[in-house]
Amino acid sequence: MNKIAIIYNQTAGRSIQVDGVLKFLDYLLQEACPDVHIYPTCTPDAAEWLAIKACELEVDIIVAVGGDGTLNQVINGMMKSAFHPLLAIYPTGSVNDFASALDIPKQPEIFADMLIKGKKRKVDLGEVNGSYFVNVAAAGAFTYLAHEVSKDAKKQWGRFAYYVKGFLKIPSELEKSYRMNFVIDGVKESYDTNFFLLSNSFSIGGYNYANPYADIQDGLMDLIIVEKLNALEIVDVLTKLVAEDHVNHPKVHYKQLKSVDISLDEPLILDLDGEESYPFPVTINVVHRAIEIIVP
Repeated sequence: MNKIAIIYNQTAGRSIQVDGVLKFLDYLLQEACPDVHIYPTCTPDAAEWLAIKACELEVDIIVAVGGDGTLNQVINGMMKSAFHPLLAIYPTGSVNDFASALDIPKQPEIFADMLIKGKKRKVDLGEVNGSYFVNVAAAGAFTYLAHEVSKDAKKQWGRFAYYVKGFLKIPSELEKSYRMNFVIDGVKESYDTNFFLLSNSFSIGGYNYANPYADIQDGLMDLIIVEKLNALEIVDVLTKLVAEDHVNHPKVHYKQLKSVDISLDEPLILDLDGEESYPFPVTINVVHRAIEIIVP
């Protein structure tokens, strides 16, 4: 381990806390790796080009410090580069689904020890129009809430800011439905849906086991399609969600797939890892074991 690039989002979590963590990490890593470079993001999309720069320098490890959005940008920068370093994730965002799925430690000294030990795991990615996502692609009701929660609310309340916003939006969101057409590994299916979630890991929106059978290195993505629900049905689905049995609800359709085409007749934007991306129609493919991540 000769060279480490730490790319961190200054707006993820509490910036003072993040600065302190980075200084501590820098201190802890000096003995194992004297060449540690810290790159703060200065613009919303800076993490991607900083990752490209780190790949050009052929660093041994890129450490992504931030939330799921920062991780998404770093991964896109890596995938656009010929040289792929190891990736490590230090979670400081409001919701850190992928890091949670990997059980990444938040304590600086334990995280630094994890880097030094260097245990690796290859993980899958999703790909859409040459862009990549690490954890979730989604569209429909509730999926845009991440864009409506203010940075101040996320810093103060963390993931609970999303839950409160979602609860307040339930009545209006239940009125929305979309006629979506899916071609799942060549098989055509259509549904009147409230929303769909396509995930790489089992953790979505801060809830573990939202996609209970997901495996980040099995070469498959896990799709949940929720048909239009009335008020009583959504209570039933939420009850089953707590019991981790929601995929067996008659209006919840669960699929595992390698590729899916999705289209509909009205304007809608696909969300990738909590960020708006492309309008429909879209084709989503799995890239099997695309990158290596350092894990506990």
